[in-house]
Amino acid sequence: MNIVSKGIIAIKDGVFLEKTYRYLFLKMTNCKIFNLIFLRKKINEKKIVFVNFFGAGYGDNPKAIADYILVNGLDYELVWLLDKRKDVGSGFPNQIKIVDYFSLKSIYELATAKVWVDNCRKQYFPKKKKGQLYIHTWHGGLSLKKIEADAPSLSQQYINMAKKDSKNIDVILNGYDFMSSIFKNSFWYSGSVLNIGTPRSDLFFDKKKIAENRRKVFDYYKIDTDAKVLLYAPTFRQCYNLDVYTLHYEKIQNALERKFNGKWKVLVRLHPNLLNLADSLVLSETVVNATSYNDIQELLCASDVVITDYSSLVFDFFILNRPVFLYCTDLAEYTSKDRELYFDIRQLPFSISEDNEALCNKIKSFNYDEYLNDIQNFKDFVGFYENGTACSRLFDWISNQVN
Repeated sequence: MNIVSKGIIAIKDGVFLEKTYRYLFLKMTNCKIFNLIFLRKKINEKKIVFVNFFGAGYGDNPKAIADYILVNGLDYELVWLLDKRKDVGSGFPNQIKIVDYFSLKSIYELATAKVWVDNCRKQYFPKKKKGQLYIHTWHGGLSLKKIEADAPSLSQQYINMAKKDSKNIDVILNGYDFMSSIFKNSFWYSGSVLNIGTPRSDLFFDKKKIAENRRKVFDYYKIDTDAKVLLYAPTFRQCYNLDVYTLHYEKIQNALERKFNGKWKVLVRLHPNLLNLADSLVLSETVVNATSYNDIQELLCASDVVITDYSSLVFDFFILNRPVFLYCTDLAEYTSKDRELYFDIRQLPFSISEDNEALCNKIKSFNYDEYLNDIQNFKDFVGFYENGTACSRLFDWISNQVN
């Protein structure tokens, strides 16, 4: 299909007009005269505006913080900026006000909020007033892949956006001593880093919530209650190629059954960047495509074992002390063409395999006591702060800023 044909389709589908509007909207928000309109708007001391992955749905650290507010009955007005193309608004508590991400209303909400919460770079914002707080949670926890200034593939447009964003941040939340230097040295950021843990990881210290999330996922996918779950969650490649995802589900299921007993169900979770390609996966009856499931933290609660390649979700999952296996068929190519890593992957507390046979053997020889010891040594090495109190400590910090 040539460029003219693509353009005609884009116009017919309304995509061209929508992209044009969004481009002009972002340009407008950078205009100084435009910002004067909102500069005199009074701050609502009880309003918090959340953004997740540039307008995505109810998830990640912003969700964890909002849930904490609702569960504990804290007196805040909650606003979520949502891009309807990414999520239609499903899963939101009734107490949260949903506002279109690309709208003048979103600028108004930000201009009048006491607190901004975001887990990615802000694409736009009104001029930040004295007394407003911008809490940045990031979205990677402990990062395996190099990020921000350490990642050489960033566009100049992104770098400009990141630098502008960092100037407005009041505090970055952090759960690992290792990440403190990265935030300071690689985020074009000179502000405070609050070493209190990661809000979304609090649930991994709550057995009741873990069980509730497991039941939720099992009910959603109609999984037998006595089954065990393997989550296969590889990251994406810049070429957006699915050829590297060669996990032989049946062989791995058999290996898991021999090692850990029970009947196993496999959930496949591709990276959100591959959502449009997820339907092209060829899966058997015992394998479920879970790419579109809204909350990866809930999937982790439901999983007994995780297999991935270079995804940082392993550093969320290992809090549960459950087995992780790395399946890396393209290690040399990935680290040379896609992303370099902060750690020597062979020094992580997880076994690594480059083919299905080796992976089956790693499962067969898995030693749980040795694994727990390796995890603890790694936590000591990276300076592990997580203890399930990130949200409560965050609001202690907010109270101190207000008072």
